[in-house]
Amino acid sequence: MSVCTKKVTIYSFDKIQEIASSFKATLDDDIINKLLEIKRNNKFITRRTPLRLKYQIQQSVATAWRKEREERETLSAKERFVNNLLSNLNKLSVKNFSIISEDCMKCYRIAIDEYIAEFKKNNPEMKEESKENADNWEDQFIETDIDCSEIDNEFLNTIFTKGMSEQNFSEVYAKLLQDICVKKVIKNMDIVSKIRELCDNFYDKNINELIQSVNSNVDYDELCQLFANKTKFVGGFVMISNLYKYRVLTFNIVKKYFNGLLEYTKHSPQEFIEKYLDTIITIIMSCGSELDKENNAEFKNNFMNPIIELKNNKNIVKQKFKFKFMDLIELYENNWIVDTEWTVNRKRK
Repeated sequence: MSVCTKKVTIYSFDKIQEIASSFKATLDDDIINKLLEIKRNNKFITRRTPLRLKYQIQQSVATAWRKEREERETLSAKERFVNNLLSNLNKLSVKNFSIISEDCMKCYRIAIDEYIAEFKKNNPEMKEESKENADNWEDQFIETDIDCSEIDNEFLNTIFTKGMSEQNFSEVYAKLLQDICVKKVIKNMDIVSKIRELCDNFYDKNINELIQSVNSNVDYDELCQLFANKTKFVGGFVMISNLYKYRVLTFNIVKKYFNGLLEYTKHSPQEFIEKYLDTIITIIMSCGSELDKENNAEFKNNFMNPIIELKNNKNIVKQKFKFKFMDLIELYENNWIVDTEWTVNRKRK
């Protein structure tokens, strides 16, 4: 499969709704007559080929779309890169991982080449200056004078954000980030440190700040609004657990984020709490066995004991989630082996 290099336009759901609300067109007279025949006679017409709809878009709508297309043609190298990368990320799955992963990296390399070409075009004076000071100007110019960190950062940030927003597929995006780290796709960057920085930014912006707001004694209505605004960021924790699973994050980093989530849950209004309880369970189900294997004593003290306390807190945990926590605790006690009537019970000593 070749990398997608064509200009791709991605519309948000809100944009599609906006287009739908303003779309006005008039059907061709011939089409109207054929459709009327179905309506009048209350019967379908047998056709050898599908009926092709013909319509004429009103001038104002057509003009607006034409203008938008012209604006897309002037996208920067960075904007074209993000659109192409998202197009490839939307196709990423477990089955086609190796193919699409390579396509994403090709997309990045193409973006770097375009960014350098665009930079040279916009900065002709630097070419002459560098040419005077280097025998091999092309290599010297690219390595010393052009900062591609804007593309580098966008590459990682786009994948990380995609993983946060699509919880069901975050594992495959975490695996892609690990692949990028292993293959050292981005030169002159500590990729692992950059990904950890993205995780820290997520935590500080969406968890730490909220806890500080809660501790400042805000009223209940304002508290509800704060939690309502943050529910869409819960996927970040799922992404973090998957990054640990692929050894991009460390045990202590996950512990820090998990403790923040526990604190977050304790302060959450009842109408929002189920989302966070589900997230706690998902994190442990996702990477609990790996955390346990790395440091079982720390895992018990910092992960399982707080979960047991949470399970017994009737003010926070309703009966439905109490059973979910009981299943999780039983899985832990059975050394992460599902205990069925066909398997031997392997309780911890």
